[in-house]
Amino acid sequence: MDGSEPPRQLAGGGRYRAPRWAPDSRSVFVLAGQLYRVWLTGEAEVLTRWEAGISDCRPLADPDLVVLIAPEHREDQDIRVCGRHVAPDRLWLLDLRDRSVRLVRSLAHLGTVRGDLRAGAGGGT
Repeated sequence: MDGSEPPRQLAGGGRYRAPRWAPDSRSVFVLAGQLYRVWLTGEAEVLTRWEAGISDCRPLADPDLVVLIAPEHREDQDIRVCGRHVAPDRLWLLDLRDRSVRLVRSLAHLGTVRGDLRAGAGGGT
């Protein structure tokens, strides 16, 4: 798309949230419980099948990597225990080449600057 066409809606009414452009601007990553990639053609593909659901995502400058923010395990929604520690979300790295997901233990290998995930690989000040 070169901007000569009128804007059009890529995804349907309210189902998707937290849109993030891919580094190449040919698709948008969105959340609807799982992570989806919506291409400019309107075709959507599910990228994750995470039992606990995905809270947020950040595509990196490397077009094959997306940082996911998600809990490690699904919490039992039917049982609430006051005062019990709730497990925090963790950072995960999704490799789009093989759809593998691994826990991020350090941000150094991502090429981030001062822990800023937006900097991506090799970017920043």
